[in-house]
Amino acid sequence: NPTEQATLSKIIIRLINGSYNDKDREYFSQIVSKEFDNGSEAVILACTDFHLISQDKDERLIDTVEELAQYATKLLNN
Repeated sequence: NPTEQATLSKIIIRLINGSYNDKDREYFSQIVSKEFDNGSEAVILACTDFHLISQDKDERLIDTVEELAQYATKLLNN
């Protein structure tokens, strides 16, 4: 919803500035949990800075930074 999007945008700015906190981490975790509770099959961390606050190791959480690193490693090893 628009309120959650606005809050996440503010969190992204704090992530970029290195001023995020545990409250941001908790809010992010609640949003991810809410998406899974509402039936989402996966959540994509499309903002590359979200990996900084994501503590969830759920396999349905797709970290684009991790995916890029794995792909780059695969390319380098071929």
